[in-house]
Amino acid sequence: MDIREKVRRLPRKPGVYLFKDESGKIIYIGKAVRLRNRVSSYFSGKPSDPKTARLVSRIADFEFVVVNNEIEALILEANLIRQHRPHYNINLKDDKRFPYIHITSEPYPRIEVKRRKTLDGLFFGPFTDSRAMRRNIALIQKYFRLRGCKYALPKQAPKRPCLNFDIGRCDAPCQNLISKEEYAARIDEAVMFLRGKRKQLVARLKKRMESFAAEGRFELAARVRDQIRAVDALWQKQKIDTDLADRDFHAIAKGSRNAVAVSMQVRQGRVIARQEFHLKISAGTEKAEIMSGYLKQYYTDNPNPPKEILLSVKPCDVDDIAAFVSNRRGSKVSMRVPLRGQKKELLKLVERNAELLLAEIIASKKSAVAFPIVELQKQLRLARLPRRIEAVDISHLGGTETVASLVTFNDGKKYSRGYRRYRIESADPGDDYAAIYEVVHRRAKRLIESGKGLPDLMLIDGGKGQLASARKALEDLGVFDTVELASLAKRMEEVFRPDMPKSIMLPKDSAGLRLLMRIRDEAHRFAIQYQRKRRTKAFKAQELTSIEGVGPKRQKKLLTKFASLEEIASATPEQISEKASLPIDLAKRIVDFLSPYKTMLFVAFLGLSMLTGCTPSPRYLGTPPKIVAKRKKPSKVTAKPKKAVAKSEAAVPKKATVARPGRFDSDALLGAVNLYIGTPYKYGGNGLGGVDCSGFVKNVLNAAGIDIPRTSSAQYRAGKVVSKPRLGDLVFFRMKGSGVDHVGIFLGANRFAHASSSSGVTIDSLNDDYYRSRYLGARRFY
Repeated sequence: MDIREKVRRLPRKPGVYLFKDESGKIIYIGKAVRLRNRVSSYFSGKPSDPKTARLVSRIADFEFVVVNNEIEALILEANLIRQHRPHYNINLKDDKRFPYIHITSEPYPRIEVKRRKTLDGLFFGPFTDSRAMRRNIALIQKYFRLRGCKYALPKQAPKRPCLNFDIGRCDAPCQNLISKEEYAARIDEAVMFLRGKRKQLVARLKKRMESFAAEGRFELAARVRDQIRAVDALWQKQKIDTDLADRDFHAIAKGSRNAVAVSMQVRQGRVIARQEFHLKISAGTEKAEIMSGYLKQYYTDNPNPPKEILLSVKPCDVDDIAAFVSNRRGSKVSMRVPLRGQKKELLKLVERNAELLLAEIIASKKSAVAFPIVELQKQLRLARLPRRIEAVDISHLGGTETVASLVTFNDGKKYSRGYRRYRIESADPGDDYAAIYEVVHRRAKRLIESGKGLPDLMLIDGGKGQLASARKALEDLGVFDTVELASLAKRMEEVFRPDMPKSIMLPKDSAGLRLLMRIRDEAHRFAIQYQRKRRTKAFKAQELTSIEGVGPKRQKKLLTKFASLEEIASATPEQISEKASLPIDLAKRIVDFLSPYKTMLFVAFLGLSMLTGCTPSPRYLGTPPKIVAKRKKPSKVTAKPKKAVAKSEAAVPKKATVARPGRFDSDALLGAVNLYIGTPYKYGGNGLGGVDCSGFVKNVLNAAGIDIPRTSSAQYRAGKVVSKPRLGDLVFFRMKGSGVDHVGIFLGANRFAHASSSSGVTIDSLNDDYYRSRYLGARRFY
């Protein structure tokens, strides 16, 4: 049926109409006193404004609902707008529902927070400032002692009063310590407080206080006195210098696509609430229409309208809205625009608030580009601002379980929805270049096919080789000219760019370099996290229940008594039997079953060592010899009396050292290094959740039976100087140009383990130019 023919068949009765576009989506909802007259006005003559012209051009169909009167039409319109949120209607921008204070209708009512209104009890709100709302609830519980528990009294009650009774926040109606009549009086007073009826509330409280005093119940009288003071103090804070009674003030500030409405509620000459609402509007919407749509939604939710409502602009259907609000209140409500006097001045203040809030919204929407982004564009000579940066990193264990991560940063901030994880499918084990090619190709292809747009800059973790692989992937897709590429090498923090023969060395204090390092480290963290997850999954594939005699209950018991499979694998049969209360034969079968697990852990460590660019020496991989501290032979001296010896020893000051002599456990040292490999760096850290360089060496040497100071400078002073370091010696570096500020543990073959801020606990070589130029020497503590 033609839409104009459908319009001619509409009834001349009150109702609501819903305009739809070609896809059937509702684009506008309106109310009408006579449906046929109102809807036909859209299709006769020229539209009155550009917004209506755009709306009419999109109308493909419509629906309608007939109601009994205009008030019902207005209520239905407001509810349908909230449900469907049409493009051309005025909509509250936030999807969230603002909270209410709810007082239930139970025999002993309780106070609570609710986001949806029901027919049960009394509702106050909605509150746009939830902290202010909760402060009100706290005051009510403190001075009126209403319960907040969810017991269905009097049928369901706890055995004893709760903590609120002990701290004076409730009078325990659950234990019948307050009568129903007295509790009902408390509820009435709390309702007066929430409705802003200060004079009536104070008069009632004073009367009760005097009654308690006359009866000699001075403690209760003092409590009521405190209530009166609290109510007065609250009103005093919110007092305005005017003689106004109960009124609501509403003002609108309008932008091109956004508007802000501010409401101020005045009760008995005092401001008790100020609320702000962000409105989404379409271009060309007039202020009168905005005010109309806003008031309908505001008073649909607000159950306590005052007698007078003052507006900054007159809505287009002011009479209908006034009738609707009067119906909500139960008596006539006046709705007008003040022209002069005190009311006009206060309304100007509300309007000014709305304008300031709108200015903040507009300013926040403007593209304020962070300084590091601008600096990066200049330093890397990029064609455009790198506002969206995606970084790629590869992670594997000696070529096994190869995975990749991709992280996204928008305007220098993490964008978690842009994070991706990849399992490498086509690349050979250990081939980082092929892995980089695969990830970049898959990511770029996906973005092209989905039409989401490529990033401004793609950052690769690595050097020239990794950068060349990423470039080839983009060239194969034909998008190399549209994506800026860069790689960041970890060792010297060099930046490589395509078609530039030399690397770019950014200043160490450069904001742009710090941003690149942060993005690179985040990609590394995300890749390691996924790689560990995959590795753990592979380890856990060895189900303990496959062992004869171990069922689900015993497996659960084992994993409860031991922290992990690693701990079970490293335990002896006797320890397993004792800890998990299992037969010794079964404990031996468990150890035999998990023996390959130890090998997997060793391979994992070996892979990590290779990943850091060094090959472990045979001495490190084998069983190292026990190194025993050399004891000096006692020199032959003439025997002296015991007292003289004591005196002589007391006279000679002992050398200040904190090294503990004794047996040096090299196995324990290597085991501790193995445990810490891959642990992130954390300044001041001293555990597996993060550790700095000096904390790392202290923990490892402690495990080996040697106690050393906590800081690198103290370690440098306390140790014994050695010319040729051996296993367990500390090696020191000057990294920042002054003092001793880095330390590691020598492992043999010119390798050392250390905790660095760029890559956590790793193994590197003293032959490396970077560390060789900063090397200060070695110290021994055993």
